[in-house]
Amino acid sequence: MANPEVQVDGFGWNIDLRMVEQGSPIDISTATLCDYVSKKPDGTRMTVTAVFVTDGSDGKLRHLVAQGEIDVVGTWQIQTHVVTPTQDLWSRALVFEVKGNL
Repeated sequence: MANPEVQVDGFGWNIDLRMVEQGSPIDISTATLCDYVSKKPDGTRMTVTAVFVTDGSDGKLRHLVAQGEIDVVGTWQIQTHVVTPTQDLWSRALVFEVKGNL
């Protein structure tokens, strides 16, 4: 998610993120939980389900943004949370801006 152009109230587009460690993908194919946790500019948190883009061995996850999820203008943070039978993994938080509409 590099410098995305995000508009408030937009939906129907994917957020694709990848779990990596020291630049290499983490195999999350055995995950029992895959979430994206976002912190909105007003401080509220939102958790949504993410799914594998392929089989999870490449660490790639995706969430299709639903109507009403991107509802606040300003600086957002997003973090991936994955639980496997042997690990509880959190990515570093990424920052993105949500722009207002006319």
